Amino acid sequence: MNKKFSFWLLFIVSMVTVLFNSCTNFSSQDKGVVINGVKWATCNVDKPGTFVAKPENIGMYYQWNRKVAQVDSKNVTNDNTYPTGRTWEKSNDPSPTGWRVPTLEEVQKLFDYKRVSQENTIVDGVFCSKFTDKETGNSIIIPSFNSRGSAFSYWSSTQRSEKVAYGFTCGSNSYGSGTITNGTRSWYNIRSVAE
Repeated sequence: MNKKFSFWLLFIVSMVTVLFNSCTNFSSQDKGVVINGVKWATCNVDKPGTFVAKPENIGMYYQWNRKVAQVDSKNVTNDNTYPTGRTWEKSNDPSPTGWRVPTLEEVQKLFDYKRVSQENTIVDGVFCSKFTDKETGNSIIIPSFNSRGSAFSYWSSTQRSEKVAYGFTCGSNSYGSGTITNGTRSWYNIRSVAE
């Protein structure tokens, strides 16, 4: 084999490897953004252990403290049992390695309007909420509405009572504010925080 052919063969194999790794690792790797002292993932959870490819993609739906994913929140079969414990168990957390479902306190820090601004925006046709840390300027977007005007809801890892857990919605009114919600066996999305 001549040197010129060997060089080009090695170069092509290297480039294909770099391209393959960058495409396959994106869905499980996220550097995150610190907002009001909490490091948030820049994308929602997709299948267990992965993130969606773009911040405006909604990802998969989950019941509280369950690791089973659904493509949408309609026409699903609920697990009608109530999970035990007061927080989301690590073994049931669908977040990628190094990430977890946020606590209620972490969600409240995202909605702390003295330190974090929120505005409604549209990204590639998806209605989103943009949260910006007023001190650092760091920001993330979280999908908030679908094209029919239905709000997307997200889980926290904190239970309110034996049968109800806390969650949150973004951009839930014309002023762009988010709200803390309560869910039982509903199907919500997940935006993870760093462990």
